[in-house]
Amino acid sequence: MSALLACGTGYTGGTAASAARPPAVIVRLLLASAMLLTSDSAWACTLCHGDTAEQVRATLFGPDLLLNATFALAPVPVLFAAIWLVPEARRDR
Repeated sequence: MSALLACGTGYTGGTAASAARPPAVIVRLLLASAMLLTSDSAWACTLCHGDTAEQVRATLFGPDLLLNATFALAPVPVLFAAIWLVPEARRDR
């Protein structure tokens, strides 16, 4: 057991019952997910389930989805190039 402590595993002892319990963060995350998935107000949202929302989805995900995605992602390489070139320009000074 002293070898485990020396390796930095963080083992501090404890009982078998405490080792079998899930961490509190996981329990809270599961409870929050269950509450969100069963929320009636999310299903009653008129922004998500109205006629306008259906028209927006039909426009965005229509036959020209690939073209829309291309135009949306077109600035990304330019931004990455700018991020890459700025430190190069500062080093040249």
